Amino acid sequence: MPLHIRLSIGVAAALPGDDPTAVIRRADHAMYAAKKLPGTTWHAA
Repeated sequence: MPLHIRLSIGVAAALPGDDPTAVIRRADHAMYAAKKLPGTTWHAA
């Protein structure tokens, strides 16, 4: 039986003045945006 794996990745860059929480929040939002797209995807924030 074949195993199908789907991967969704959110990517965010740290901007000047960002605290770690802001970067993680943007990456999290980007990941959920990627999950809405079909197949294995990534989304940048």
